[in-house]
Amino acid sequence: MRNNRYPTGATQSPNPGIDPKIVSGIDPAIDSDTVAIAALASIAADPQMLSRFLALTGHQGGDIRKAAQEPEFLAGVLHFTVEHEPVLLAAAASLRLTPDAVRNLLQTARSQSRQQSD
Repeated sequence: MRNNRYPTGATQSPNPGIDPKIVSGIDPAIDSDTVAIAALASIAADPQMLSRFLALTGHQGGDIRKAAQEPEFLAGVLHFTVEHEPVLLAAAASLRLTPDAVRNLLQTARSQSRQQSD
């Protein structure tokens, strides 16, 4: 049964605090870089997750700020985010997004990256 309060493509979230316009990806203020920065903040807040992230990326803690200015690094943060549910949930919650909206942003970022490289 379709809920007509939500725009086409949006789903009703179990979290009533989530704006349906954001859930559906309509809000242009939220892009993949914004999500990646929120995810990076979630990663940095958890010492174990930060250690794992640094080990996987080969970065040092001190060079994260500089690396965060690079689109490839932010794409890697998004990939890490969707593969690690605690980070995904924390980043999504901090931006009032659903985890699926974050996954959709990753797909969009990948598509845009492919188009730019062609």
